[in-house]
Amino acid sequence: MERWRRWAREPLVWFVAAGAVIFAIDRALLQDERAARAIVVDDAFVAGLRARFVERHGRAPDAREEDALVRDFVREEALSREARAAGLDEGDAIVRRRLVQKLELMLAGSVHVPEPDDEALETWMRAHEDELRVPARVTLEHVLFARDLRGARAEEDARTALDTGAIESGDPFVRGRAIGPSSEARIAAEMGAAFARAVIDMTPEQGWTGPIASTYGAHLVRVIAREEARMPALDDVRARVAAAWIEERRAALVDAEIARIVASYDVVIE
Repeated sequence: MERWRRWAREPLVWFVAAGAVIFAIDRALLQDERAARAIVVDDAFVAGLRARFVERHGRAPDAREEDALVRDFVREEALSREARAAGLDEGDAIVRRRLVQKLELMLAGSVHVPEPDDEALETWMRAHEDELRVPARVTLEHVLFARDLRGARAEEDARTALDTGAIESGDPFVRGRAIGPSSEARIAAEMGAAFARAVIDMTPEQGWTGPIASTYGAHLVRVIAREEARMPALDDVRARVAAAWIEERRAALVDAEIARIVASYDVVIE
């Protein structure tokens, strides 16, 4: 015991002990630094790189391509760490937004949305009738009086043909005389918006009507059949409605989680 007391009073002993402690701490810090600078590329990670290559190219990478994938990742990871260490990510709106998007995607993947029942889907359909309603459609035939052949006389010739019953005196049309069954939007894409607006509300009882202008000239038109606008049956749009319902609920759950995260911070406005 006395010997230990004498040693404890020796400055050299304390110097050696302090040196040993400093050496141990330095070794630990060096190991931590080396660990922090390690970029680990294990078999599972390489398998992920390989799977993404297959998704993009439709085949597995060869050995050279796989080595390139690993080298590219290591290069990107090293530079990314150096950039963060230098604080280059601070105050960068693009980096900030990208991090927010990644967190939002992570939250969206973590929330659980149950499968909706028929009652929930029908309620959703009633709230989104404008999106789901099947528009009115008409099936018609038309006779063209072409503007490029008749010039300014096209409309007058069409009117005369209608008055005299000479419907067949019109000109050939490259797409034929029949249209439909088609919605207003589809008719507009083929014949022009003015023509589509004029014919979409016509009924078979009206018979031949005109002249109606299109991008090609003047037409005499007869509606053969008409389908009124309607809401589809649930079974006809079940997959679409279910997907929209689930996405809407997922977004609501993510918004709630984001609100919880934001509320956990003390916001100081100076």
